[in-house]
Amino acid sequence: MESAATERAAKRLGRLGLVVFVFFFACLLDTCVARFREPLFTVHLLPGERAWVDGMLDPEVTELSQLGVEAFDDAVRLRLDRLQRGFWLGGTMWVGEVAVDPGAAPGVREVRVRRLEKPPDEPPDGAWRVVVHADAASRRKSHLSLLRRHLGIAPGLAALSCVPLLALILLWGWFLGRRKERLLAAQGLSEIFLSRGVPEGTEVFFGLAAGAAVEPGRTVVIVDGERRPIAEARVGKTDGRNASALAAGLLTPLPPGACVRLAAEDPPREGGPTRD
Repeated sequence: MESAATERAAKRLGRLGLVVFVFFFACLLDTCVARFREPLFTVHLLPGERAWVDGMLDPEVTELSQLGVEAFDDAVRLRLDRLQRGFWLGGTMWVGEVAVDPGAAPGVREVRVRRLEKPPDEPPDGAWRVVVHADAASRRKSHLSLLRRHLGIAPGLAALSCVPLLALILLWGWFLGRRKERLLAAQGLSEIFLSRGVPEGTEVFFGLAAGAAVEPGRTVVIVDGERRPIAEARVGKTDGRNASALAAGLLTPLPPGACVRLAAEDPPREGGPTRD
């Protein structure tokens, strides 16, 4: 049956979505843990590589000429490039480029940015640790991110790549849900999206297809996934889009895939009015 095939496809899609979401969350967690464990203002480079770095400045700094650079090893240099506004918090930032000589030995160096008018004993306006690695394998092993260390994948980019995939899964899931709803409606069925036990029995909630006429007091039949009757229920409330019904005396949980089906009109009571 088409409805069964659609339901199986929706279940597989749900499992795929769960796997992608778990991977997405793991990437975010890996990124956060690595960032918190990594000392701030640290850059990892190989001999001959360059990287852009930046830092915040006091508002009094308006010209690049007011800044100077302190380097403690000629093999690692910092070139100030420009001043700019901060991306998130505003303020003034300096932007520069760190360069490592091709023949630099492995080790940790430090470069600092300081206002020229500042005394040497005051803290600098910016400081970066430059970790020089002997080769790419050494740098990869030093990463605190598990994805970077073992797979060579940037966790932030991996998490970002999951976003369009999750969007497609949600969109396709919505499409399958609407298709399943239409197929059930063609059979006179509505899927139960919520059920709860009450003292009188079991109260079920189900959606109504467009044009479905269900009024309070009508009787519906609760069926299982194989469309076998389970119990009858009487509609209590409806708003035109959703309805609730009470199955008196039904105390067992409903099986997965349970639906409601409109039953025939209640037969006239004995002794009641009849039509010739």
